[in-house]
Amino acid sequence: MTRSITALAATCLFLSTDAFAPPKTSQHHRHSPSRNHSSLNDKKKSTTGGGGGFGGGFGTKSSSSSTSSNKKKNSPTRGKSGRADLLSALNDDDASSKKTKAEKSFSRTFVKSEQEQILNDLAARSSTTAIGRAVAKSPHYNTPDMDPFWQLLPSLISTKFPSASDEDLRRVAGMVEHSLGVGKLDEDVVNDPWRPHEELHAYLPGMGETQPFMDPGQLELCRLMSENYEVIKKEYEALLEERFTPRGKDRFQSVTSMNYESGWKTMVLFYNGHRIKDFPYHLCPVTTRILETVPLAGRIAGFNRQQPQSGIPLHSDGNNMWLTCQMGI
Repeated sequence: MTRSITALAATCLFLSTDAFAPPKTSQHHRHSPSRNHSSLNDKKKSTTGGGGGFGGGFGTKSSSSSTSSNKKKNSPTRGKSGRADLLSALNDDDASSKKTKAEKSFSRTFVKSEQEQILNDLAARSSTTAIGRAVAKSPHYNTPDMDPFWQLLPSLISTKFPSASDEDLRRVAGMVEHSLGVGKLDEDVVNDPWRPHEELHAYLPGMGETQPFMDPGQLELCRLMSENYEVIKKEYEALLEERFTPRGKDRFQSVTSMNYESGWKTMVLFYNGHRIKDFPYHLCPVTTRILETVPLAGRIAGFNRQQPQSGIPLHSDGNNMWLTCQMGI
């Protein structure tokens, strides 16, 4: 199981039995199917590919530009590799389904000039916040080359967190600056031999002192996982029996290009901290309860599997915010 903690949140993965038969893992990154082996790792390992399935980043120009390209379509689809497509697949949505009559009829009409005035006022206020100033540092600010996502971000955060002060958002602003290519890395991050800083796609400043590996006894989560190993294994086996959705889709999805050659796939239980629609959680109540004992983030929590004797190469997930807990089953 992999538990990734983004700032104050976390994400989990379980590694299925066939990934440990026996694995050819690096001496720096060993996993064991033993019920008492759960380890925490803050992803401070150098990147040479590998499993994990937690990629995604905070939103580079290439990753977020698809949002604007589909703005006119008013569709959640963002391309084959888009997050909306993945979420749609996980939820087993029917792409051809139409909105219900009730959904269509619910609307609130605004005069266009009123809409523009509201948006302009919000943009003006949010531009002076820590996030607004961070976005303004981009050399593409207020130009056609600026991804609309970044120009909307200050307003979105101001709306979602209206009482947040600049001090509250200071580290988030640093993350935005790094994503826009105008931020500076902390010296300890640059000198970190476990995680090549050139490969960081998401960075949160001010995390303080870190370490490559942590004692699993430091977290209650690890104790719960170990104590419920046999139950978790049985629940995983039950999920394998129901791995296909009612529409015939395999619940094991390729959610990352890392370790793709080894057949790494994930049965996602939580996506961005939320349950998956129509997932058979009744088959894994203990696993679900354990995952929900901590705030979930880091995109994905669930079970992973890959080809026998393939192992997981030494790697990093390209950020400095996650702790990962893996338990082989």
